[in-house]
Amino acid sequence: MDWLKPLYDLWGGNAPGSAITTAQAVARAVMMYAFALVAVRIEKNRLIGQNTVFDMVLIILLGSLWSRAVNGSGTLSATLLATVALLAMQSGVLRLTYRSARAGSVLKGKPLPLIKEGNVIEENLRRISLSRHDLGEALRLNANLAHAEQVQEAYFERNGQVGVVPKPLQIVDIKVEAGVQTVRVRLS
Repeated sequence: MDWLKPLYDLWGGNAPGSAITTAQAVARAVMMYAFALVAVRIEKNRLIGQNTVFDMVLIILLGSLWSRAVNGSGTLSATLLATVALLAMQSGVLRLTYRSARAGSVLKGKPLPLIKEGNVIEENLRRISLSRHDLGEALRLNANLAHAEQVQEAYFERNGQVGVVPKPLQIVDIKVEAGVQTVRVRLS
């Protein structure tokens, strides 16, 4: 195992933080960055990237964990093993919630209706502390709509975003006198 000694010296092995040099901290940062990229890519893009509560918790935990490896307050071996454990756990939760709607509801929650048939459900806005101004912003950004009356349904989704289903456009044909073309009017 003599071939590992240069790497061990480069990263400071499992030395405590006070015992590693600045160069070793930099080498650890580079190594942890490469390890993080590989670990996340192995677990696919869905593992982190949907901005769900699960993603945020995992990002905070991994960031804290990896920083300990870089500054030497945590050992490299423990950090790598803990990272694998966290990613495996996240992957397991995602698989479970994919296979079981009930587990998905328990672990991720359920969509909450905010608008039905153009009527805002004030009680649900209060429940999630979403103001009418915030709802209006979500309608403009997510569906290019200016008013709740234009919305068939809107939900506070499990990922924290507002999903919007616009009302279908109504098209009315108006017959005019004989020999005159039909007039078509779009109502919104």
